[in-house]
Amino acid sequence: MTKEMLKNILIVLLLTLTGFSIFKYAASIKEKEKLLSTLTQVSQRVTILQNEKESITEELKKGKEFQLKLTTEITELKVSLKTSEDKASKLFWELKEAKRIKEESDSQFLLLRDKYTALTEDKERILQENEGLKTKLSSIVELKKAIRELKRQKRKAPRKAGGNRGYITKQGQLVSPKFKVEVIPAPEK
Repeated sequence: MTKEMLKNILIVLLLTLTGFSIFKYAASIKEKEKLLSTLTQVSQRVTILQNEKESITEELKKGKEFQLKLTTEITELKVSLKTSEDKASKLFWELKEAKRIKEESDSQFLLLRDKYTALTEDKERILQENEGLKTKLSSIVELKKAIRELKRQKRKAPRKAGGNRGYITKQGQLVSPKFKVEVIPAPEK
């Protein structure tokens, strides 16, 4: 083997080694860029996750505050419900009592209505009698006849022993009232 050949082999070997080294260097640079890109993405993802963690922590804090607020409101609502139940119970008994009073009032109203009807009938009867007497006593002749009849009835009536002899008494004492009797003639027709 000659020196020349050995030199050529060595050059080819060095060129192959250089090419292989350049190829390996380029591959390692690409892998380094890939790793840097991945590292950047992971770093960004870590930042995003930290932001999400802070957001979730904040929401969790708000959730706990909201839960505490709800617990307080529930307690207040329970107290309010108990108060409302007490009021409802009281109103129920008041309603029951009001119904009982209404029933009593209705029965009393029916009695009063019957009495009113009877009194109205009595009033009508008395008004008719009054009109009859007015007509009868509107003339002096009829009035004199009525006075004579009353005097006759007075004489025929039996006298009671004791009594107040026709006087008006108030609480056991004699009262001497003064009456004024006016006779008005009937209007002419």
